[in-house]
Amino acid sequence: GVCTNCGHQLPKMAMSDEDFEYLKKAVFDKALVAENIYYKTTPKELNRFNRFIQAVKPFDIVVDGLNIEYSLCKTKSKNVTGGK
Repeated sequence: GVCTNCGHQLPKMAMSDEDFEYLKKAVFDKALVAENIYYKTTPKELNRFNRFIQAVKPFDIVVDGLNIEYSLCKTKSKNVTGGK
């Protein structure tokens, strides 16, 4: 792919089906379900999310906008406070 912002050619990455399945399971188990799914979501909401993923796949990349914004805010805060 090519970056639409700067035009830089992005390097291709190759991932085996086995590695992809391992990564997919790890993300689902740790990020989405975690130790107690009910702290983060409900069974109904998780099922709805899974149906959405199945309906609109495949994906090249998934971006978690809320965590990106949170990370950016933490970085900006450190810059303002001198890293404290």
